[in-house]
Amino acid sequence: MRALLEANYMLLGYAVENSIKGYSIYKHTILHGLPGSCELKYLLTKIWKVRNGHDIISIAKNAGLFLSDEEIVVCQKVQEHSIWKGKYHIPNDHSEIQESILPGEKGKYTASDRHIVSELVRRIGVEVRQ
Repeated sequence: MRALLEANYMLLGYAVENSIKGYSIYKHTILHGLPGSCELKYLLTKIWKVRNGHDIISIAKNAGLFLSDEEIVVCQKVQEHSIWKGKYHIPNDHSEIQESILPGEKGKYTASDRHIVSELVRRIGVEVRQ
């Protein structure tokens, strides 16, 4: 059952990550015109301005997208699932092994998480369509 829940969070993570990255590219295009390249290195350094392409909170911040405190918490949770937890169930970093064995507050799922993701993705869509 937990694996299904983690896979669900992985898909929510992909939805948030793709929405935020798309928003970032949209904002860059509005301010600077079409990107000079679509290569990953260009996107990371010039548009998203991050070292890790999964760092959705920093990408949102760098694009000027406001995230509420609860959106940040959910983004942190789904980001972890899109990187490893929803696919492999084994952490990339040994410091996270204990958390994956005995999940604490960080690993708890709430009924409102999916709603928060839906509203964030909807809000990003509305901003892009304006």
